[in-house]
Amino acid sequence: MTESPELGDERWQEEWELVEGAPETSGGQGTVKKVRRRFDGQLGALKEIHAGHLTHTERRLRMAREVEELQRVRGPGIPAVLSHNARFAKDKTVPLYFVSEWIEGKTLQHRVGDKPLPLEEALRFTHAIAEIIARCHAAGVLHRDIKPDNVIIREGDGLPVLVDFGTAWAQPDDSSLKTAVGQELGNRFLRLPDLSAGRERHDCRVDVTLLVGLLFFLLTGRHPRVLLDEKEQPPHEASAHLFPDDTTSDPRWILTRRIMTVGFQPGVGLRFEDAEALIQRIDEVLDPPEPGEPISRYKAEMDAYREVVDSAVARSVQRVEEGIWLASRKLQVELQWMGDQADDLRSASPSGVAYVKEGGRSAAFTYDLHRERAEDPFVRIEHMVELVGPERSSVRAGYRMRAHAGDETEYREARTYYKGPASDIERLEEELTANAEQIFARALAVLTEKVREAMGGSDE
Repeated sequence: MTESPELGDERWQEEWELVEGAPETSGGQGTVKKVRRRFDGQLGALKEIHAGHLTHTERRLRMAREVEELQRVRGPGIPAVLSHNARFAKDKTVPLYFVSEWIEGKTLQHRVGDKPLPLEEALRFTHAIAEIIARCHAAGVLHRDIKPDNVIIREGDGLPVLVDFGTAWAQPDDSSLKTAVGQELGNRFLRLPDLSAGRERHDCRVDVTLLVGLLFFLLTGRHPRVLLDEKEQPPHEASAHLFPDDTTSDPRWILTRRIMTVGFQPGVGLRFEDAEALIQRIDEVLDPPEPGEPISRYKAEMDAYREVVDSAVARSVQRVEEGIWLASRKLQVELQWMGDQADDLRSASPSGVAYVKEGGRSAAFTYDLHRERAEDPFVRIEHMVELVGPERSSVRAGYRMRAHAGDETEYREARTYYKGPASDIERLEEELTANAEQIFARALAVLTEKVREAMGGSDE
């Protein structure tokens, strides 16, 4: 069998030598040193398992798994593995190591420091890192430790490179690498309840939330630390004063703020479903549709909650329920106003104000349109905004239209025109407002058709 070209000698010193004067870094898994390959001068990053972990089975298997994960996701933005002795993972007499591509450049932490980046630059950096993460997820690998110190900005092209897969997880799961009971994963950059002891840790939305944390860092120069502070405020609200005036005065700031509103939701199910959903939302900010174009329909974000983690999540759901009621009410008023603009038309909502039913799962109203002093024929719109998914993680808006003439009722169409994350109520309101004229115009067209039929086909 042909051996992998990355397979190294039992001990790294046979192929590599230390670069004198180069700094050494240390993490939870091992130490990292700058080395040079003896036969061609290739620079590499040598990672050795800590001396105290040489006989620790779980630590040794985890380092071998890190090599496997790096090889699986190889490509732009990921350091290539140059040499390793992971095949000796179960031989505790052999010190484990691997050498990956040396990335010359500064970490994102050093690049930013405490000086925020301009809005567009921050969005493009986040977008580039999200693309790396999307490729990792497609390969079945979750990083779980995304932070400014684990992103290096490569000298020359200025592109980000994601490093340190020491706490990553990959499919299929390996029971020998289960995190110890009571042990918490994650980092101090953004502490997530999703990674706390006893919780499910294999959800891609963990990485996506950390990406939103990176965006916050790039815009403020500060670490978000927690999803909710003691006042139950997310980072971008609790630290609103940290965003520079140049950022908050940018027309794209409102949409950027909404990214953080969705990304920092305390309930996992209300956040972005995956890295692709986040990328699509950033694309909408960087390249918005031209005026008059319909807003692009991004795919439904987020599956159902696995559980309600605390009272803050319950309050978030309550705010969503109130939001769909208010959005529906605004649409109802807008349609009523349109119908009142013509002297020979009459419009009404038999159900009165929009109402919430089924414990807050939907807000609905009916809207009738007919001629002045002639209630037959008439067109009825039954509009509904509903929270969908087992635990209300997404919102869907649509209507059903029917025409009434005498004793006959004809269902004309049923249309869903928006679906998105339930936590983005502002976007829901925009969609309902953007579709109001189209809904009214469609109802008027059906009414015109029925009136013409009632008049025997005359255009008079």
